[in-house]
Amino acid sequence: MDRWHVGFVDLSHGQGLLGQVEGRTAQVVIDWLDARGQKWKDQVAHVAIDMCTIFKAAIRAALPHAVLVVDHFHVVQLANAAVTEVRRRLTVQVRGRRGRKGNREWELRNRLTRSAARMHAAQLDPMIDDLMALPKQLGAPILTAWNAKEDLLDVLALARTHPDRTVIADRLFRFYDWCAASGLPELERLAGTIETWWPQILAFIQTGITNAGSEGTNRVIKTVARDAYGSATLNPNDSAPAAPPRERAAAASTPLNFEEPATTTCADFLRSQADALLACDFLETVTLNGQRQYILAVIEQSLQPQGLCQDSRGDRLCRFTYILLLRMRP
Repeated sequence: MDRWHVGFVDLSHGQGLLGQVEGRTAQVVIDWLDARGQKWKDQVAHVAIDMCTIFKAAIRAALPHAVLVVDHFHVVQLANAAVTEVRRRLTVQVRGRRGRKGNREWELRNRLTRSAARMHAAQLDPMIDDLMALPKQLGAPILTAWNAKEDLLDVLALARTHPDRTVIADRLFRFYDWCAASGLPELERLAGTIETWWPQILAFIQTGITNAGSEGTNRVIKTVARDAYGSATLNPNDSAPAAPPRERAAAASTPLNFEEPATTTCADFLRSQADALLACDFLETVTLNGQRQYILAVIEQSLQPQGLCQDSRGDRLCRFTYILLLRMRP
């Protein structure tokens, strides 16, 4: 089984996860899209991805008419990584070791990756003063990298504001100028990456579309996978290790009810599982892009001496959620 999976999420109509395929190659993406049919593909106007050339090539092959958009989160992540790389490299060069407590540039590591627009003057001004007070060969390059990162964030801040082309060009030139004049290889590499992906970044500025929905869905999938403790089956007895005869007899005397319930309502089904759950509730929320989501919150009882010796908490929780969703399906 491939540890990498590709998820396809509806970002406009709130349908959530549309499909998931094993592998992380351009061909698996193309095959899934082709299986939807040409009529379905013709209706796709925008595709939001992270900065992955595999996805870029797949979308260009399967959906050549769609506008490709790069999520700004990954652009900011690259910029912050460049600042961190500059700080770490110069600390080793100047101090002969890694940064640690007492080194001001190390103590400012988290503040350097925050947006200046979200920082109070009481935090921003002292940070700049502290960097300028460091040895010139250490503080000045870090401050230059931070300024270049902030210029890139200024470009991304134009999203959803319908900016004029001259405004975008002016801010982008200012970012490129910082990178070119710095002489720092980390900033030169960052500028090259931005230039390569600029059409897709510009599409984000013009449309404001992000892949936040797919990132959120991916987070839920990873959380469920962790809760399952590596279980690959919904039947907990398929992969459970053998238990001693005395414990098997105790388990048989108090079996857990994980079969399809005979009740007709979700409330009755939850009551029938009271011996395995402490609390269960549904939470309704609306994301920043207006998508309505429903969250199943479960607090499960810890392992008991009887009845649970052949069963892991992750297996029972996954199977409970699976059965509950089956009961809710129209």
